[in-house]
Amino acid sequence: VCHKQKEPILSIHGHEFKHPGPKDKMIGTLVVLFYLMFPSILSGITTAMSCTTYGPKGSEVSRVLLDATLTIQCYKLVHITMLITVLLPSFAVFAILMPAAVVLAMRSHYKSQTLLPHQKDFDPTACYRYGFLFLGYEQEMYGWEVLVMMRKASFVVTSGLLRPYGPVAQVVGASIILIFSLSLHLQLSPYDSKGHDRMESYSLHCGILILMFVLLSSIVGRDISGKLG
Repeated sequence: VCHKQKEPILSIHGHEFKHPGPKDKMIGTLVVLFYLMFPSILSGITTAMSCTTYGPKGSEVSRVLLDATLTIQCYKLVHITMLITVLLPSFAVFAILMPAAVVLAMRSHYKSQTLLPHQKDFDPTACYRYGFLFLGYEQEMYGWEVLVMMRKASFVVTSGLLRPYGPVAQVVGASIILIFSLSLHLQLSPYDSKGHDRMESYSLHCGILILMFVLLSSIVGRDISGKLG
């Protein structure tokens, strides 16, 4: 006689739930992998979009070449085809659609009272899938880690796109991102621990301070005409 094996049961607050299955583990793993690979993916996309002008600008010998492959001229047929067919769709998928899908999935669980342990219809599988992103934050800030991810990505995109304009432009772009991030952090204090809020505040302040010293050091000693470039 064959006995059907019962599925393992998890008990929380007097309620019984099934343990996360293979699908939940797969989704949780994909979320972690996407979080870790996100900056590298955008770095590759940005590199393929970054161009540099070689030769005197406006002259006949001047060429705008793709940094990743100097045999390709930017904004010509080959480069435009690559942008339309590969780079822009990849950017839309990895930088817009996938983060939006994760946030909407967490929002759906939050609205249905199944995301967080204190909610009445809490489902451990939802926490297992997306807990890597929202555990440690205030309950209303379950999507904050996605904003942190976008902040890291914006550094990569800014540094790549502004590289042809020199380090000063890169530092100014990074400073704008950090100032905006610090303003949001000080207003919302997203972590559920005040100590973590202070640590993040110190980190953002130090980042801005370092960038300001870098900007100052790049200017001191130059022959400045007094005009803004």
